[in-house]
Amino acid sequence: MIEIAKTKAEGVTLYDVSASALRWVYPVSLFLWLGALAMPYIGLHFSPVCQTLHQPFAHYDFWKCWGVFFVIWCVAMLAEFKALKLVIIPYSQTFVRPSDGRYFEGVFGRKMRCKGYLLLIGLVTAVSKLDLPSNGLMVAKVWRTNQCAGEESHAAKIWREVISTSIVQSIPHSDNLEYSIWFVWGLMFLQAFGSLLTGVPCWCYDYAGQPISYEYLKACNGSGYYTFTLWLNKLRRWICCMDPLHQDALARHADCLMTVAFNSRMVSLVDKNLQYILIRARKHFDDKKYHRAIFVLSKAFSRATHKIWLFTLIERGLMLEANLTLFALSRHLLKQHNQSLLASIDGQMLLAVMVSFGMCLKSCWDHYTEYKALSKCMADFTVPDLDSEPQGTLNWLKCRKIAFLTGAVLLGIILCHCFAKLIAAFRCESCMWNLPFYPNVSWLGCVSNSSLNA
Repeated sequence: MIEIAKTKAEGVTLYDVSASALRWVYPVSLFLWLGALAMPYIGLHFSPVCQTLHQPFAHYDFWKCWGVFFVIWCVAMLAEFKALKLVIIPYSQTFVRPSDGRYFEGVFGRKMRCKGYLLLIGLVTAVSKLDLPSNGLMVAKVWRTNQCAGEESHAAKIWREVISTSIVQSIPHSDNLEYSIWFVWGLMFLQAFGSLLTGVPCWCYDYAGQPISYEYLKACNGSGYYTFTLWLNKLRRWICCMDPLHQDALARHADCLMTVAFNSRMVSLVDKNLQYILIRARKHFDDKKYHRAIFVLSKAFSRATHKIWLFTLIERGLMLEANLTLFALSRHLLKQHNQSLLASIDGQMLLAVMVSFGMCLKSCWDHYTEYKALSKCMADFTVPDLDSEPQGTLNWLKCRKIAFLTGAVLLGIILCHCFAKLIAAFRCESCMWNLPFYPNVSWLGCVSNSSLNA
């Protein structure tokens, strides 16, 4: 690393360290997702308590289930720290210059020294992985509840009644509690599938026509290589008799590292990545390397659009909706036998709701800052007489911007809906909320008790 810095006037870049960081990120990402896949089965195995008259959902053993994930979490955090020791070098060289008053920016743009920033981002990345076990253990509660009931549980019957008067009633099998929670949980693994498609080099050849071996990938970026999505794009262009992909559009180690790290909740590796990328893109633009600058911006905008749709909307948004409905349902059943507030709250479900809400709100703030930075950079990158490929990429960015804004609007609607359900869980007599134009629903959206207890 020191030798690289000595031979490059600009210091160490993310281009230089990504290959070594990927050696830590790839295996631990697989390990983390396998752990997430096993959590429902771990929760079922450690769920000795079935539902009772005073407890409508089965309970898993908190310490055993979370203890298993703690081992997985420790391995993931250790590998992330190993990768961070490499990635923090180019970030520090770019953002930290005490003589000029430049430091890392923390919450709301507050300047922070390196140690303080590392402590803050370490706490954030530690918490950000909690949705993986939390979602799986909610599935385990529903699964165990149905097993104990032998037939449709009381909670499942009320779920069916709630869905029959909701906006999702036309979706097949949405009135089946167990099927619905399994389906929403399964959508989370689209992120792992996305990492495989966009963050892992395929078996194809690189741009120069040289076969890609494992040693080649470890040693250097070469002239760029194909991921599975880029290879499919290449095939599409060949079938449609279009120009081949520009070399700058191919993947490098830094692109794969950021894709896999983000989907694996390694926040410390990606927190400053967008700012770093845009600084690099502006430098290419100032050096009149317009092709490279535009393709770097395109990759960043593409990742941001995938994040808001695959990560925030499909996983965190829908899982928050499911968790809140289950929490409100448990409150409704517990209130029938417990008058005190604490006795009418399922602590395990409340934990899942808190984790989901926290992750969703953090994602909203990230998307807001991403959109501001990307839009400003996109507005600045206006150059006449570009070649057809980069000009087409620049035009395509406008479509991605529309897709991003559409996702942001849908995310806002989901959050407003979830806030209404959360308030109703504590303020409505039935603890359930619905749109006020349905029958048996008050003008504030509170569902009547009689419709649920019928």
